[in-house]
Amino acid sequence: MKRLISLAAGLLLTGTVTAQEAITPESVEAFMDKAWEQSLNTNGMVPGAVVTVVHNGEIVLNKGYGTSDIDTGVPTDPNNTRVRIGSTSKLFTSLTALALVDEGKLELDQDVNNYLTDVKVPNTFDAPVTPRTLLSHLSGFDADTDGYMSFDNNSLGINPEEYQRRLRRFRPVGQEYGYDNMGLGLIGHVSGTVNGSSFSEAVEQKVLQPLGMTKTAMGVPDRQLKHLAACHSWDDNAQLTKCTPKFMKEVFQGAGDISTTGSDMARFMNANLDNSCLDGSCVLKQATYDQYVDMDQNRFHPLAKGLGLIMFEYGIGDTYSIGHAGGQDGFSTNMVLFPDNKTGIFISQFTFMGIPSLHNLSMIMDMIGRGSLVNPYSEANKVIAEFAETYIPESSKSEQPVNSEFTKDDLSKLAGVYADTRGAGTQLLSRVSRTLAALPVSVSGDEVMINGKGPYKQTGDRLLTMEGDSLKWFYKINGDHAVLQNSNGMAIGMFSKQPWHQQAKFVVFPLLLAILLAVPALIFGLVKRQSPASRNVGFLVFFSGLAVLLGFYLDMEHFTANYYPEGATLAMISWRLLINLGWVAALVALYTLIKNRPELIGFGGAAASLRSLLVVLFAIAAIGAVILIPYWGLLFNFTS
Repeated sequence: MKRLISLAAGLLLTGTVTAQEAITPESVEAFMDKAWEQSLNTNGMVPGAVVTVVHNGEIVLNKGYGTSDIDTGVPTDPNNTRVRIGSTSKLFTSLTALALVDEGKLELDQDVNNYLTDVKVPNTFDAPVTPRTLLSHLSGFDADTDGYMSFDNNSLGINPEEYQRRLRRFRPVGQEYGYDNMGLGLIGHVSGTVNGSSFSEAVEQKVLQPLGMTKTAMGVPDRQLKHLAACHSWDDNAQLTKCTPKFMKEVFQGAGDISTTGSDMARFMNANLDNSCLDGSCVLKQATYDQYVDMDQNRFHPLAKGLGLIMFEYGIGDTYSIGHAGGQDGFSTNMVLFPDNKTGIFISQFTFMGIPSLHNLSMIMDMIGRGSLVNPYSEANKVIAEFAETYIPESSKSEQPVNSEFTKDDLSKLAGVYADTRGAGTQLLSRVSRTLAALPVSVSGDEVMINGKGPYKQTGDRLLTMEGDSLKWFYKINGDHAVLQNSNGMAIGMFSKQPWHQQAKFVVFPLLLAILLAVPALIFGLVKRQSPASRNVGFLVFFSGLAVLLGFYLDMEHFTANYYPEGATLAMISWRLLINLGWVAALVALYTLIKNRPELIGFGGAAASLRSLLVVLFAIAAIGAVILIPYWGLLFNFTS
């Protein structure tokens, strides 16, 4: 009704309705040629691309742009140049698992431990992890990208002990959506197990062969390597450069490791637009396909974007669109389908920051630095939005009217700090990063401020809006726990309320004070070395701050490389021991301060007052170290 009224108003005001252009090979090619020159090449930072468009079961455009290798200048061939589609591969993983459901080898609501033989999902929480929760990003695994990759395409295995160490559950099943590479790797591993084969063979049998995708594979087998586009990225100065490709380890391949061509992706898109069927062969039964694309089964709010079984809703303009994006070393990929118009568009640009081989501090700093320089995804998204505006008629699902008689919620329960659920992780680096990136929410009466913006007010069931702003915030309150989602984010993008103390001012900055005061404490100890109490306090605070600095740095930089492959190594035990010795030094410094307070603190003149102020700062730094080293779980923890 809302759309009909808008349409009628447009007719009355203009006397006409703007019609979309017809989708023809000539028109679409001209459109994409212009897009490549003006946008997709990202000012020369993208050396090449493959763009494929399908409509009504036909290939409208399958074209290569630029070069697949900046050193050789080899032109991009959309029929033979292999591209890596990253997380868009998750759709292949989902289809493989669902095909096994159709065969009775897998049940969507069965505990995955009933299928696993080499590892077991830990029983950290009561509810079991199931194929359905894995395919809905609801299983709650630790999402850190820890050692997913290898530089050797012939060394992609992982021993069960290492894999078991990585299977960490972060939150209860179903509590909130969180983008879950570990979970998709696991459902891929389960699929291979129940199929009696490797996962890559299961994908070949259940998806690639039925759809005739002869130039596609899970992973990059040797037969593909000579056709693979080179790995391109950019340096710290935003200059295009070659990179060394990395390959995904077998148990993680379900998260995103398909290599393919533009022509094969045309077949894949046409199948996804026609109930998983192509040329008389179907991957799924109709009822199973309906679940695969049912966006309502994982829709957080009636006005929010939906999520099927991995396939998610885009919400491009006034069109109903679904699909999946992906990033892999050297490739930025987007695949968007417009089901009501039987149209699909696939864009793979030959550059990306890269998938980190380790989740560590250097990686975080590199991605923050280089990630702000170039954004191929942004340009591709603009092109797809312009394509939809030009060629796709309105097909959005009618928005439900706002209920003027909604129940007023106690919005005070929303107040607190929130963390992005995609950043879920249990290791120290993830926890510190999550704290530093916290989203603050404050509430005053019926007004809500989110990250300093507002006020938002409740204008519907679980709905917050602000006058003059199109952005909507959806929420859910369950006791003391709350989650938020905004209308601009992905269907699986959420913010989860954290404990009140998980704020930088409480759990990070006091440790920084201990580090910053280390050198002044050393100088204080040397200058006051004639006074045993002053000397001891200075040296102890210095050692504590130094131990915190080195220990925390080593943990955030090297934990991934040490613990997951080998367990508790001697190096890891050493730096954890250093942190614990720092804790002891801070405790002894505090004891010394309290015991010798009259000698150390006095205000009998300017010099004495300044010295006393410095000693008080030393005391605060020591208190911070004494409290926060146990807070971060590092006290007497040498092995995990």
